[in-house]
Amino acid sequence: MSKSAVLFDLDGTLLNTAPDLIDSLNELLRRYQRPEVSINDIRHLLTHGSRYFITNFFNANATAEEIEQIRAEYLEIYSNSGHQQTELFPGMLELLQSISDRKLPWGIVTNKLTRHTLENLTAVRLPSQPRAIVCGDTLPVYKPNPEPLWHACELLHVSTSQVLYVGDSEVDAEAGLRAGIDTLIMEHGYHAGESTFANIQITGFIHDPKEVLKWL
Repeated sequence: MSKSAVLFDLDGTLLNTAPDLIDSLNELLRRYQRPEVSINDIRHLLTHGSRYFITNFFNANATAEEIEQIRAEYLEIYSNSGHQQTELFPGMLELLQSISDRKLPWGIVTNKLTRHTLENLTAVRLPSQPRAIVCGDTLPVYKPNPEPLWHACELLHVSTSQVLYVGDSEVDAEAGLRAGIDTLIMEHGYHAGESTFANIQITGFIHDPKEVLKWL
């Protein structure tokens, strides 16, 4: 396999955003006098986005309009958190440095809103900047639709066969499959284990970021 570009998912793949996401959710739950949650309670829900887990906690007593209002409140809390606990997963800095040393362009394809994506990236140290950032509000559609991955390829001026996509969820696996892009899944991600991908075709399941280099 020979690749000339790499694309990453953000939450659960490149960055460990869970502590800030969960602290923000707990602040929201306290406002509504609801029981707080732990990382084990919600880790597997994070990959589906804020609308999914807000609905999970409030749907029983809230209308769709109320869910959107609560979600907006949550996103404001999250933005104001400063993302002080968000950091690159262990080994990711070294991987990005190796990609930079090889002069390979890289980018990010995430369902996170642009505002929060840029806030997250500002909060961490990167050896080089992504040449493509495609977020959940960049296009009218988002993952698992393949369009965001295709759009990122266009921004990097590479074909789908030249790109390796690294993600952590079923959403990433399905998006990569539909886009025709070789896709690796990170063990450290916000999923429920390797069995989650038993019925989804992926290129490989990796346990350490440096393993990505073997696929390049």
